[in-house]
Amino acid sequence: MPGYVAFFKPGAVLLEEVADPADPRFPIMAENRKVLESETDARGRRFELLPIVEAPRTAVPGGEDIYCRSYANFYLANGAVIAPAYGIAEDAAAADTLRRAYPDRQVVCLDLRDLFRGGGGIHCITQQEPRARST
Repeated sequence: MPGYVAFFKPGAVLLEEVADPADPRFPIMAENRKVLESETDARGRRFELLPIVEAPRTAVPGGEDIYCRSYANFYLANGAVIAPAYGIAEDAAAADTLRRAYPDRQVVCLDLRDLFRGGGGIHCITQQEPRARST
């Protein structure tokens, strides 16, 4: 479950990439980059692209794609970026990338090894839930 992109300021995009050419999403991510490099925002500006590499398949049991490996699946809170972490070396590089994108916010890394088994990530669990109907 990739996150793909996140706009972090006008005309600037965090662009998720896959480092492993053998990953089935590698060509998809390369195509995403190609498209964004050729497009402009609503004001005609070329996009500033800041790559953020997805956690490797080895970060999850069996490398299964049912797990969210996206560092672009974060949540913006007042003064903070709640960022995914997987207990691997790549977490530090992703956190540094998020600090560059959001220099005015504190990056707080949250270990997702228990959460991501359900298939989602930080952004997924912060979405609104409808109120239960009264009976």
